[in-house]
Amino acid sequence: MSYSKDYLPQFRESGMDGLVGIKGYLNYFQDMATIFFHQINKGNDVIPEQYGISWIYTRYKLTVNKKADFGEPLHMETWVSKQDVRVRQDLVISRNGEIYAQGRLESCLIRLDKKILCKPNEIELPPNLAEERQVDIGPFEKLVFKTEEMEPAYTYTVLFTDLDKSKHMNNLHYADLFLNAFTPEFYETHIIKSFELQFDAQCFYGDKLTVMTKEIPGFVYLTAVNQEGKIISRCRIGVKKI
Repeated sequence: MSYSKDYLPQFRESGMDGLVGIKGYLNYFQDMATIFFHQINKGNDVIPEQYGISWIYTRYKLTVNKKADFGEPLHMETWVSKQDVRVRQDLVISRNGEIYAQGRLESCLIRLDKKILCKPNEIELPPNLAEERQVDIGPFEKLVFKTEEMEPAYTYTVLFTDLDKSKHMNNLHYADLFLNAFTPEFYETHIIKSFELQFDAQCFYGDKLTVMTKEIPGFVYLTAVNQEGKIISRCRIGVKKI
C-alpha cells in the first residue's frame, strides 16, 4: 500500500535562492507521511481522541539530488517499508522520472497519559502495511556526539507557534532550529546534500534550547541541548562547497 500525489511547489516553500530545497522537502515528507495514515483513519487527527495515543517521529533521513523550481508539479510517493514496534516510511520526490529527493522516516506510538511507548496493535493498525521495497539511502546512522567538543551557535526559547497537537515542539521545527545555526554566507558557499535528524526527548513551551555545532570535512554535526543540559535532538548535515 502506498500513497502518491502530484504537487506544484509554492514560492513560500523556497529558500534564499528562490528554489525548494531541504526545508521544503522535509515539509513534503511529513505531509505525505501524515496523509498516509489519515487515509486509513489512523492519523493524529483521530487516534489521540479514540485511543489516547499519538504518533511521534523519532528519526528523519533525507538526501537531496536537485532543488525544485515552480514550473511543473513534483510527483511524491510514500509507503511503509518496515513495520514492528517502530514504523518506517520511505519517500521519493521526482519530476518527469528524475529523482529530486528521497528519504526515510521512523515513527512510534506513545500513550499520552503515561508518556510511554505502545504497540501498533493498540490502535488496531493493519498488520500488513509494509512493502518489500525501500529507497537506496542506506540505514539510519547512530548519531553520537560529544557536546564538550562543540561550539554554541545560539539559544532559542520554544514558543506557542512551535507546538503541535501533542503540546510538544513540532518535529519539523527542529529542522528550522538546526538550519538557522548558519549564516546566509554559509548557504551562499555550501549546498546541503543530506539531512539526518534524531529525536532524543521532547521539549515544551518555554524550554530554552542551545544549538551546538561542530564541522568536519563534508558534514556539520549539531545538537539541541535544553536548559538542564539534556540533549533533546541531534542532527547531521551533509554539505558540499560550491
